[in-house]
Amino acid sequence: MKIEPTKIKDCHIVLLDRHDDDRGFFVELFREPGPGPLAGPWLQGSCSRSRKNVVRGLHVTEYAKLVTCVRGRVFDVVIDPRQASPSYGKWIGAELSPENARQVYVPAGCGHGFMALEDETTVVYLQGGQWDPHKEYAVHWRDPTLQIAWPAADAYSLSAKDEKAPPLYHRA
Repeated sequence: MKIEPTKIKDCHIVLLDRHDDDRGFFVELFREPGPGPLAGPWLQGSCSRSRKNVVRGLHVTEYAKLVTCVRGRVFDVVIDPRQASPSYGKWIGAELSPENARQVYVPAGCGHGFMALEDETTVVYLQGGQWDPHKEYAVHWRDPTLQIAWPAADAYSLSAKDEKAPPLYHRA
């Protein structure tokens, strides 16, 4: 496993060790590393499946997430809405798939979302807290101040909650 920093404070891209042979492949998604950028504790595991061009997020939580795409491909996005952070208002995007064996570590307080690039895309999350709708908020996926370069699509599919989310500057 190799951990690469990003331009967002405490956000990392994780390059997993993938082992391929004639049977398929094996990859270890998580091992408690002790102190360091991926340290838990992980309190909840979640899984989502999406059709192509579904956008989920951008959801801001008070806990960290470790995000893995186990089927299909996603354009994964992390935003930094933490006003005291040196990377406030910045975003990163990374393609995740089983083939490229990449994960994204989303630090506590940052926003996360993704766009499914294929049908039947499946994403697994380890979460440092349990989901509580009263302790999270959403930032609009097309926030003009963030200028996220989402992949082009004829149409995007979002939940009503995500479509109605305010831009980041409305929270400042």
